[in-house]
Amino acid sequence: MFIVNLIIVLILFLLTGFLSGRYQDKYLFAKSFLISVGMVISGFLSLIISGFIIYWLLIRLLGDRSSIFVLGIIIILFAGIMNYFIVHQLVKWNDYNEMLVAILEYYIQWTTIFFTLYQFLTSSPQNLKSIAKLEISTDTLDLNLLNIIILPVLLISWIALAMVRLYIKDHKWAEEESQAQDEENKENDSNSTSGKETSGEQKN
Repeated sequence: MFIVNLIIVLILFLLTGFLSGRYQDKYLFAKSFLISVGMVISGFLSLIISGFIIYWLLIRLLGDRSSIFVLGIIIILFAGIMNYFIVHQLVKWNDYNEMLVAILEYYIQWTTIFFTLYQFLTSSPQNLKSIAKLEISTDTLDLNLLNIIILPVLLISWIALAMVRLYIKDHKWAEEESQAQDEENKENDSNSTSGKETSGEQKN
């Protein structure tokens, strides 16, 4: 039954992308799903590498005794920066499609919010008793796994996506500024040329 539930979830995720964004690219929903899977995998690897580097650099070499909260922030931000380069390359292969980035960001946001709500719901024994009365399985994910792996990976992916979105907006603005400057230069050159022609005619 788990496989059936997983298939239903995947179909619904794909359906959200298919119904909302298929006019620019009819395969955009499929691309966004595949990239989101790759992004989460790269986020997990970034988390492991970042944790290893930060632990050995700060704890082992420098003897830092920061709190787990501060250490967690450092690890996640560093992992997000590493994951950015991978996500940036994936989006670059799709010509910096802003619709693709938006769909990916929504996927990450929805999943993060869902797991946060899930954690809140299943952390209360009273809630689990109420769910059991509805004849719904109360088998839950390990909250330690949720806190240590799943939510940090989603956050790392979210950081990388936000950086890519800012990169696209920044370079788009720079291109628009460059085009406006080119048009202004052309207009100035045209006015200068016409001014010279008018001056020549007056002399004649």
